[in-house]
Amino acid sequence: MASYWSIVNLTLVSASFALVPTATHSFQDVTTLDQKPALAVEVVSPVPIIWPKTIEAGGWIAPWSEALVSSDIDGAKIETIEADVGDVVRKGQVLATLSAEPLNVEKLRKLAAVDGAQARLEQAAANAERSRLLSVRAPDAQSQKALQTAQIEEKIATASLAAERASLAAEQLNIDRTVILAPDDGVISSKSATLGALPAVGDELFRLIRHQRLEWRAEVPVGDLAKIEPQQQVKIDVMGEPPILGRVRSVSPVIDRATGRGVVNVALSSADLRSGAFATGKIHLETEEALALPHSAVVMRGGVGTVYAVVDGSKVKQISVTTGRQSDELIEITSPIDLHAQIVQTGGAFLFDGASVFVLDKKRSGK
Repeated sequence: MASYWSIVNLTLVSASFALVPTATHSFQDVTTLDQKPALAVEVVSPVPIIWPKTIEAGGWIAPWSEALVSSDIDGAKIETIEADVGDVVRKGQVLATLSAEPLNVEKLRKLAAVDGAQARLEQAAANAERSRLLSVRAPDAQSQKALQTAQIEEKIATASLAAERASLAAEQLNIDRTVILAPDDGVISSKSATLGALPAVGDELFRLIRHQRLEWRAEVPVGDLAKIEPQQQVKIDVMGEPPILGRVRSVSPVIDRATGRGVVNVALSSADLRSGAFATGKIHLETEEALALPHSAVVMRGGVGTVYAVVDGSKVKQISVTTGRQSDELIEITSPIDLHAQIVQTGGAFLFDGASVFVLDKKRSGK
């Protein structure tokens, strides 16, 4: 019996020693797991760049200059319409025609009046010549008086002929005005002409954008107007369109009392826009040096920017930063930051102060 219990004890001791290495190996694995970096990351350093100072503004796309096309004669019926909204026209191109029939009838009457005045002048001239000859043959008081009368009548007839000719020219001018012409190159932006209508003098028939030139009328706070000068570059964004470049053309001297803003007129490099569209943009002032990081490197929490710098090769330190201007890829860092700091480029949202990381070699990662 004693021999049996000795065998059992020996077996249990042997089993205990056999289990010891397994438990030791398990603890080592746990330690290794605790020390494994939490995230594989790439790092980037702050980038020194030349950053332009800008003024942001909003405003409307409007014509650089418009031309109104109206009727210059009264009561002439619109017979034809040769242009429509969106048509590109050249200076002198026919846009519409008005009825010229009544004017042509009046022209015939005035032609007859000119012929009558011409005949009266010829008669007065003949009378004056005859009186002159009589005064030479018989230079008495009566012949001199007759000569003076004949000369006055000739002058009256001459003036009458000139007046009738002027009236005829005016009538011809009205006939010419029945053809409505484009006053300049441009594109038709609106049409009020209606076939058969009887427009009065000055009634708008068409409106065109001269030379198809548009501009951006940016509304800028009064405090920023003094910083803006002609020829400064502008970048404009219109919904549904690629960014458009322009240059400051002029700054309005008038401030809107209601908004406290002034208008900056910006000449656009593209005409492929529509007048009346709203746009936002940035007016570029002078440039200055700045430090920037990729957008992905800055984590915003509660309106505060945070970056994670790798220290000691495998740990990260949380750093609060102040941000400034932004571009499509970069964000300005305005608070002090080490130019050589190794900042985690992506994945900062998953990190915390003191977290372990594994820094990837960009060459190995293929980037």
